[in-house]
Amino acid sequence: MSKRRRERATIIPRGHKFAVVIDRGTVNGKRVRDWHSGFADYKSADRARTKLLAQLDANTYTPPSVLTVGAYLEDKWLPALRGQVKRPRTYSFHADNVRCHLLEGIGEIPLQKLDASDLDKLYGDLLEAGLAAVTIAHVHETASKALRQARRWKLVPSNVAADASPPEARRALAPGRHDRAPARGSARAPLAGC
Repeated sequence: MSKRRRERATIIPRGHKFAVVIDRGTVNGKRVRDWHSGFADYKSADRARTKLLAQLDANTYTPPSVLTVGAYLEDKWLPALRGQVKRPRTYSFHADNVRCHLLEGIGEIPLQKLDASDLDKLYGDLLEAGLAAVTIAHVHETASKALRQARRWKLVPSNVAADASPPEARRALAPGRHDRAPARGSARAPLAGC
């Protein structure tokens, strides 16, 4: 590891644990440093430093943040989505999924701490509450779309929804229907409440 590369990341003892400090240079004349804390020993901090430096080199580094999933969805993603979608129903579909299911289940989790097991637990809870597998698949679609955008904005290193396992959604065909597309003009009724 080169000396310059090593200088960009330092391991500092903090009490009985260790922290990795990433020096990202100066912005507007101020030094920018990111702290990654909580490593039990020097060896685990050194492994984290190596991983963080690799992310810096690959331009995939995500600075630490305390932004929660709920704050991200309500304050960043939904307002941005409103300008991106062509149909108002698309926006209300995703907004309803956020409001009715995602905020209640995972809204308090820090966005960078969210993992696939949190989503799987949410899907299990929704199944136990009596929601249909198709509805849970729609919730997964919304979560996946939101986390894909968070990755593009470099708020998270990866889209954890890609590793989640929503229940398999199988739609039952109405009697007399054989894999035909829905009749034109038939639209779902909007959600009245959660």
